[in-house]
Amino acid sequence: MVELRLVPATLRVIGLLAIFFLLPTDGFSQEQGGDVSAHSAAATTEPERRLLAPPRIERVEVEIDGRPDEPIWAKAWTVPDLHQLAPNEGAPPSESTKIQIFYDSEAIYVSARVHETDPSAIVDRDFERNGYHRSRQDGIGIILDTNGDGRTAFGFIVTPSGARTDVAVVDDRRVNWNADWNAFWDAEAVRNATGWSMEMRIPFSSLRFQPNANGEVQMGLIAWRYLARNDEINVFPAIPDNWGNSAYKPDQAAPIDFHGIEPHSPLYIKPYLLGGLTRESRLNDAGDGYVGEGSRVHDLGLDLKYNLTSNLVLDVTVNTDFAQVEADDVNFSLDRFSLFFPEKRDFFQERSDLFQFGFPGSRDRLFHSRNIGIREGHPIPILGGARLTGSHGDWNVGLLSMQTASTTFGERELPSENFGVVRLQRPVLEHGSYVGGMVTSRAELGSSHNLVYALDADLHLAGDLFTDVMVAQSIDSEEGAGGNAMGSVGIQRRIDRGLFFGSSVRYVGPDFRPATGFLQRSGYVRWGARGGYAWFPGSESRVRRLSLAYRPEAFWGRPAGYLETSSHSFSWDVGFRDGSAAEVEVSQTRESLDQGFRVGDVVIPAGRYRFTEGALGYSSPTGRAVHASGELSGGGYFGGDRIGLSLEVGWSPGTYLSVGTQNVLNRIRVPDGKYDVVLSRLRVGTAVSRNLTASAYVQHNSSDHTLAPNVRIRYNPREGSDLYLVYNEQVNTSLLPGQAFLPRLPRSQGRSFQVKYTYTFVH
Repeated sequence: MVELRLVPATLRVIGLLAIFFLLPTDGFSQEQGGDVSAHSAAATTEPERRLLAPPRIERVEVEIDGRPDEPIWAKAWTVPDLHQLAPNEGAPPSESTKIQIFYDSEAIYVSARVHETDPSAIVDRDFERNGYHRSRQDGIGIILDTNGDGRTAFGFIVTPSGARTDVAVVDDRRVNWNADWNAFWDAEAVRNATGWSMEMRIPFSSLRFQPNANGEVQMGLIAWRYLARNDEINVFPAIPDNWGNSAYKPDQAAPIDFHGIEPHSPLYIKPYLLGGLTRESRLNDAGDGYVGEGSRVHDLGLDLKYNLTSNLVLDVTVNTDFAQVEADDVNFSLDRFSLFFPEKRDFFQERSDLFQFGFPGSRDRLFHSRNIGIREGHPIPILGGARLTGSHGDWNVGLLSMQTASTTFGERELPSENFGVVRLQRPVLEHGSYVGGMVTSRAELGSSHNLVYALDADLHLAGDLFTDVMVAQSIDSEEGAGGNAMGSVGIQRRIDRGLFFGSSVRYVGPDFRPATGFLQRSGYVRWGARGGYAWFPGSESRVRRLSLAYRPEAFWGRPAGYLETSSHSFSWDVGFRDGSAAEVEVSQTRESLDQGFRVGDVVIPAGRYRFTEGALGYSSPTGRAVHASGELSGGGYFGGDRIGLSLEVGWSPGTYLSVGTQNVLNRIRVPDGKYDVVLSRLRVGTAVSRNLTASAYVQHNSSDHTLAPNVRIRYNPREGSDLYLVYNEQVNTSLLPGQAFLPRLPRSQGRSFQVKYTYTFVH
């Protein structure tokens, strides 16, 4: 029997924050019902802000077949005319689109009649679930800010073939989204003589919302249509093209009202069965050869999801396994810092925005879920854990506790560890402003521990001007004499039109250590800034947007005032109306290295360096069967020089096949040696239907002579049920003999074949 428990430090933290959580909230106020403008002198229209109210229609009988021909659609609310956001902002859409919405007590229903003057011009290139890529295929999207907070939202996208993609918009400030989030919903699309049509049903049980005292729920709505052949996006409401990915920006959503929605609390029970074979090569006892060891894999586990309230969800996982997750990208580092790998495992995706606590201008963060169950790229068994996410009253809440098993890693014995996170946020002011706090803990039971307390705020000042503040302190059983704190303050004008700027100052103490997070360096003071100007030449020009930017950055390390790193970069970006883009960048860097570091076979010695680099990049127009992008870079490199070339080419002739390849070359020459490395990636995807897809992802790293194929076949007969067949191998491609003290590695260093089946029961 698996016992899930929090370590005492985590329990104390949860107790303290629970008191804070239950305090009266009259001291804060959030503006309600105020007018929210686009804050753009260049925009000629304001987003539609009147309250929208689609009809509630009971006893609904709609077959989700992509054909909105039932009589009930005549009673639905029709989304007002869409406005062209790009490439010709403010111009009428080139094609007409009719989007309709109604709801009942169980779900929201959306339909679209998508007109095409020439139906053969429809672009549809992917059958795969969550495979939507805006630049490659047409689509209809619905964005719902279900909390009405202007910060987060859920997106539901359907292509002309009926392929579905759901996304979680996790940060209004930078309009980032997470395509690995999944919800239960239905959709279908069909082509016809005048274009195509679509229907979708989004259950309220798949959304997060909180009714007011009158049983009303106010959400935010954005509806859009994308035409890949001319990179055209049409949107409601009339959002100005002032931000990157403006059509996803929750702060610009039109308010939409729902009445009498009863909270739904379904229980999702998702067991899995896993079986397979593995074979690994290990050095024999004599140390003069390798032997292959094979083993059978068989396991089972369980995930539970329960809506405690309509906006507070509990997830429990037991004996967690992620065999079906796609392999990480093989990569290498050209500097002395650790590589950052994104999270791909589905359990950590839902409301991952709540647990974000990132540092401006870097990938550093207090919590990075890849620390749980992964060590140096290898999986560590997870006994189980629990997560509570959502909103309670005026607070956004995120609680997480995970327990890993003790295991052997190489020649090391790794003890069982507990990871705990508590995250609270309270919306204040307007435009997604909030104040909040976070506590993280990581502990080897009965041994070492690490605890981090943090507070943060992101506040709207005026117009597009925002400020963010964060402070944190770590408590560690291995901490040094002091300097275990960090603090940051920044200000930005968050807009991509006209004058934009931002600046931040950060201090990280030499003993500050967030063991659950990701931190590239410590013991420094950093100042960074970004400023520039962007303008739109007008519809008569082939160029849609021009941008000139300057980015300085400096790190002062120990002793105090010692300039460790400084850089200056100038960039010139050009976006064309056909969706193609080009960029030129020139940068100068100064580095003072107290210690040398290794890049492949080359050692960069300690010393002071100054070098200049340049880069030129280009990406091809959207909507084509063949698409390409590339970058050529080069210049100085720590007393020598470097040339880099990246080329990515893809071919998508239709929904049944896609082929893509990426090659990255770096050629380094320094006084003490040379280093050449090529990363090659080949991805092939095929689909018999939306329910049966297969992909092969093959990577080769010339530096360590490894070839890593990953093949996945997925059968998805219904929502929540999946059968995966997964094959992985690591192959040695070197023809050279081994080192003096080791024999040459065998061809196959490791191989696995696994079958995983999951089925979701809904009660």
